[in-house]
Amino acid sequence: MEHSPELLISQYEAEKKKLQKLITNCVKEMEYLEAHYHSRALSRLNQRLRTLYKLTDNLYEKKEYAQRNIRFYEKLLKDKKLVYAKEYFEECLHKSKEQLEKLKLQPVSKPIQQDPDLFQQVLEKLLANSIKDLKLILNKQQNIHLNITYSRKTLKVTIPHIKKLLEKHVWNEFQIHDLLKSGFESDHNGTKLTLILKAEKQEILSRLHYIIGKIVFEIFDFRDFANESYLHYNEVRSQT
Repeated sequence: MEHSPELLISQYEAEKKKLQKLITNCVKEMEYLEAHYHSRALSRLNQRLRTLYKLTDNLYEKKEYAQRNIRFYEKLLKDKKLVYAKEYFEECLHKSKEQLEKLKLQPVSKPIQQDPDLFQQVLEKLLANSIKDLKLILNKQQNIHLNITYSRKTLKVTIPHIKKLLEKHVWNEFQIHDLLKSGFESDHNGTKLTLILKAEKQEILSRLHYIIGKIVFEIFDFRDFANESYLHYNEVRSQT
């Protein structure tokens, strides 16, 4: 089972390739305005990817810096006008490659300190009816949370207090629109959003991981939930 950051990285990398291809084609066809729109979308996507990679690898920024230097010096070495500095560029390139190799040999740790399997384990307990009334608190201070229930092979995710969150400008209409596009539905008076998932258990788990990942990393800013999120649930007492 892939967890949210890894799954979203995979999805975003695929989307990134499509956008890069669209930009190239637009430039060839001299559709520069369309290429500009795709470039802006690519910029936003790269920002999300950067955040996700930093969450999965504490050395990501150092590795990225070394890779940029490698590309930079390789480009300079191809420039015939700069042949007089070839020896210096080769030395810098060698140092950058050495630095990158050393970083790759270092053990990777995730900046997030929680057990990465905890949410998965809790969800499996919910689907096994071992726990009930699961609540994923994203930000306690702002009262942002998801209520998750499972009954009769149906998982229901509810986000309450929508009107209050909008009135307090904690969330905006664009974010609500993105939630609706992700499969949530609003009740008749707009006080809550509900998502219904009906499928096999593994499919439910996979879809829920992806949707929550989108909520945390794409629709909203991950930093809003940093060090604020936790799980709350009640154990189901076995009848004797």
